[in-house]
Amino acid sequence: LSSYQGRENVTFSIKDLKPSGYDPDNDVSEIQAYESYKKGIITDTILELYPERDAFETVYKYFRMNPRPVYRIDGICDSIEGLGAFRLLMVLDILQEIEVISYSRDSYLLRVELPEVKVKSSLHVSYTYKKLREDIENARKDKVLSGL
Repeated sequence: LSSYQGRENVTFSIKDLKPSGYDPDNDVSEIQAYESYKKGIITDTILELYPERDAFETVYKYFRMNPRPVYRIDGICDSIEGLGAFRLLMVLDILQEIEVISYSRDSYLLRVELPEVKVKSSLHVSYTYKKLREDIENARKDKVLSGL
């Protein structure tokens, strides 16, 4: 608050600007869940974070329509409704495994390249996709059994 010529003025500076729906804590916990899963640690959260089949097409189209050298995980997740960091990173791993994309990650930053795709690819040839589906099924069975 400052005064000038008898008038009071409010002055403020913006430190950071994020979309209103953005939840940084959620991204952090999903990235931790992703990193734990990659180390072989399976938690109940995997049931909630599993990427549905349409997420693969949505993510691929996002990169095709928004080419740039570097992407932020939070920016992508905010742009694609219902997509969190865990789903995004799993989708990228699987798409990279079937050679539809190439990506590298440095903390919250991604470098993504879309090579020329000459043949149709299937998610079912991906070891990571099959393993994730298997882990989801096992987690669902365990959850049902543990409730007995």
